Amino acid sequence: MSTNLAIHHERTLYLDELGKSIASCGADNKRLALLIVNIDQLWDITITYGYKVGDMILGQFVERMEGILRDADRIVQIGESDFAVMLPAVMNQGHATLAANKILGLLDEPFIIEDQYLNVDAKIGIAFFPDHAEDPELLTQRAALALRHAQSIGNLCETYTFSCYEEESAPIMLAHEFRNAIKSDELKMVYQPQVNLQEEKVCGVEALVRWTSPTLGVMSPEIFIPVAEKSRDLMSFFTTWTLNTTMRHYIESGMHANGVKLSVNLSAALLNDAEIVDTILTTMSIWGVEPENLVLEVTESSIMAHPEKSLHILKKFDDVGITLSIDDFGTGYSSLAYLRKLPVKELKIDKSFVTGMLNSNDDRKIVQSIIDMSHNFDLLVVAEGVEDMETLKLLAQMGCDVGQGYFISKPTPMDVLKHWMNEDGSWKMTIQT
Repeated sequence: MSTNLAIHHERTLYLDELGKSIASCGADNKRLALLIVNIDQLWDITITYGYKVGDMILGQFVERMEGILRDADRIVQIGESDFAVMLPAVMNQGHATLAANKILGLLDEPFIIEDQYLNVDAKIGIAFFPDHAEDPELLTQRAALALRHAQSIGNLCETYTFSCYEEESAPIMLAHEFRNAIKSDELKMVYQPQVNLQEEKVCGVEALVRWTSPTLGVMSPEIFIPVAEKSRDLMSFFTTWTLNTTMRHYIESGMHANGVKLSVNLSAALLNDAEIVDTILTTMSIWGVEPENLVLEVTESSIMAHPEKSLHILKKFDDVGITLSIDDFGTGYSSLAYLRKLPVKELKIDKSFVTGMLNSNDDRKIVQSIIDMSHNFDLLVVAEGVEDMETLKLLAQMGCDVGQGYFISKPTPMDVLKHWMNEDGSWKMTIQT
């Protein structure tokens, strides 16, 4: 048994050995179970007690398994704390699960290393030949996905299913698709106008990204933006594209000459990136966008995630004259009292309060309170979610400064929006009656 438990570090040797086991089981029309076993806490123990202790734990773990596996079974170390266990000729899933439970049971007793009693845990992912894959590489990948799924949901052992693939691989694949979408010009910027409710004319446009994938269909920003935020490189690539595209559209439209401001959403991830200030200032310089014409929208939750770092970056933007706006106000953690500490010039009332205002006295009171308190702090107030003339009129009567929503205009490509506006770029509308 000891010779069968020899540990091979080289991946090619492992895949070759797994391939032979698969071929043998295939010839006999039998199943093979592949278990990927990850030893928890091993890295922490190695850092604390040294590599020698970590290696001794691995050695003792292998020795313990000698008594529970069959002679035909194989163990191969495939990572610092990962083992592949090949179980040929298993009858059904229950046999593999039983073997997995026996392996986990080996860790109930602590490891005794140089008079130290050390405990470790393990997680196991299982995949079957030919059920889940017939190729050694793919079978290993799917067992590893099952392992990661077990780790993510806190279970000791999981068998591969398609849901493992969706939950663990989909974000990776979506990130790849999104990067290609930027390169392939699948992303489009659209712009939703904002109307000054007292002067009854357009005063700004908010830039919004849209993605229609040839393979995935229409993708919501709520899906692909969080995926992009997990990769600093991808987020930087997307941000550079967004800034250059929106500022180019804005300058080419001539809206800057008519006092119409450009609002751009600033991702939560970027408020933790010290380079974002230089990136935005450089892009503004390239396209000739003046600081007083740019509004950066950030959410309450993005600021509160790293308040000190966010404050440092926001102050840099304020110092050069860029307007800062709090998006979706009323849905996060902060209050107007806290916002006094921030260099914010504008609040956007979340549309959930605005759309419910006509039918809910509570929502109407919340909107009025936000408007009044904001004005006491000399903040401009923008109301999102304007869906009808009655709401627009009510907001104007309540003293709200700016309205935005589908009643005014849906998000539209810049060239279409330019034709929609008057020749002087104002697009006036009568609100008061």
